[in-house]
Amino acid sequence: MHTAHKLTHPREKSLPASPRASDKPPNVIIFGETGVGKSSLINMIAGTACAAVSSAAVGCTFESISYGVELSGRHYRLWDTVGLNEGGHGSISADRAIESLQELVLNLQYEGVSLLVYCIRGSRLRDIVKINYDLFSKMICASEVPIVVVITGLENEDNMEDWWTDNFVDFSKRGMRFAGHACITTMKGKIVKDGQHMFEEEYNQSVRLVQKLITRHCLDMSWKPDGSRWLENIVETMRQMCTESDSGRQAQDYGQSGG
Repeated sequence: MHTAHKLTHPREKSLPASPRASDKPPNVIIFGETGVGKSSLINMIAGTACAAVSSAAVGCTFESISYGVELSGRHYRLWDTVGLNEGGHGSISADRAIESLQELVLNLQYEGVSLLVYCIRGSRLRDIVKINYDLFSKMICASEVPIVVVITGLENEDNMEDWWTDNFVDFSKRGMRFAGHACITTMKGKIVKDGQHMFEEEYNQSVRLVQKLITRHCLDMSWKPDGSRWLENIVETMRQMCTESDSGRQAQDYGQSGG
């Protein structure tokens, strides 16, 4: 049975990492917009309701909580991380975003990062999808950490995998590359005949796909940032991103570059 429990909240005071940080479970960052199903995804991976599921539709900070899970005999630490969301006018508070981002990277800088899991919903891709990709893959992890994508909300598709066949070109046009993908549902649906859930088969298939995605692509040796300049570069770029957002240039820099 998979086990999961809350490990660390960034706003709590924690002890410095021990010299044997390399013995720690690999850190897997799960990120994406609010409302795409990240917490439900973690619960599905863990096999228990460890992560609180929120109905909030809008968020603009990087508040993160980690959970311990065991997959195929190996322990992992999953980080439920709120991504960068567009506000009412496509802008965010730079100070609030940077403060919360610092909490995340400070938690991870000694133990490193082993995998990025980008969670999105199976609908039309918006510009924010590219922004979040660049932020976590390029800025935070310097393009040194494998990134996989999990597409949720596909329970009504005849074949969930068809979504990727129909849409993967759109990712390429935006310069987004992934080491792997999984087209899934994070919900079982209502109970129908014989006590079965409407989407139970699709759900069970999704569990296997996501767990395999993580165990297959997670680095054996975690990537760690090189020196203190890492955080300074992130903060500097974040401020630039927020300034451009406020001045209305966000779509130009992070829009659909390939049409």
